[in-house]
Amino acid sequence: MNLFHYATNLIIELEGGDTLHTHPNDPGGTTKFGISQRAHPNLDIPNLTRGQAKNIYRRHYWEPVEERTTEPAMQLLVYDAAIQHGTTTALAWLQTHPTFDAYMSHRIQYYTHLDTWTTFGRGWMNRVSRIMMAANDLRTKPQDVTTIIDHRPTPVRIRQALAGRGGRARVRLRPMTAGKGLKLDIGT
Repeated sequence: MNLFHYATNLIIELEGGDTLHTHPNDPGGTTKFGISQRAHPNLDIPNLTRGQAKNIYRRHYWEPVEERTTEPAMQLLVYDAAIQHGTTTALAWLQTHPTFDAYMSHRIQYYTHLDTWTTFGRGWMNRVSRIMMAANDLRTKPQDVTTIIDHRPTPVRIRQALAGRGGRARVRLRPMTAGKGLKLDIGT
């Protein structure tokens, strides 16, 4: 599963898809696919395509978030926050609220203090609920391993491969330290 596409499709759905939104109390102004005129003043929002929106999401929101956190559920949460509150704010919250629960709690508190809470609060809580459900799905679904590193000495690997057995090995799954994805370490 490509997490960027999964998260972006969910967010575009939560934002109402290709419907053009112009609510008088929305400080973001005219919005389409979740891309607001306020955040992108030089963009022709009414004629924005889904492909253009995805490119904006990747460049302005996904890539900065992906550089700072590797856990999929946290990436989804911070990515969504970057879209709604700005990338700088979302990443600053990550520094002070590094766990999923702490981040989500802070975000909900933030919403309740906004002047537009009475107008948009119910919709924000529905959005947060959907993000939490999607994050839970990401936590329970198996993740693809992108790199396997076998730390066993070469003679051991060859001997066990020729014998048709893998032998006993220690296995550790962890995020890549450089790059993206998960790494499976194999050792004796």
